[in-house]
Amino acid sequence: MADDLFIGDGQTLTRTIEAIAGQHGKAVIEYRAAGYGEFVVWNRAAAQGGAAVEKYAAELFAKHLVSINGTALPTGKKLRPLLADKIVDSILGYVGSDEERADSKN
Repeated sequence: MADDLFIGDGQTLTRTIEAIAGQHGKAVIEYRAAGYGEFVVWNRAAAQGGAAVEKYAAELFAKHLVSINGTALPTGKKLRPLLADKIVDSILGYVGSDEERADSKN
């Protein structure tokens, strides 16, 4: 998609997740941050653990993850666990976006 065709909504954020040898490659994600209600639901799922966490993470990805390295997340593919955790942290606001980190340096 060409950037000059669409008006930026101000809500899509970017985060660069550096590679970790033996765990996952470098990923540049574009995502839309979750709201407070989704944060609460995530905490409930995390308290249950197991399948509840996987199910809700998949819902978060479907709703909030715009792209990884410029392409949409393919259906039926599973992310490597450590990378998935970092993406969830980004969506839920535990970790700031690249833009937020750049602003904090000013």
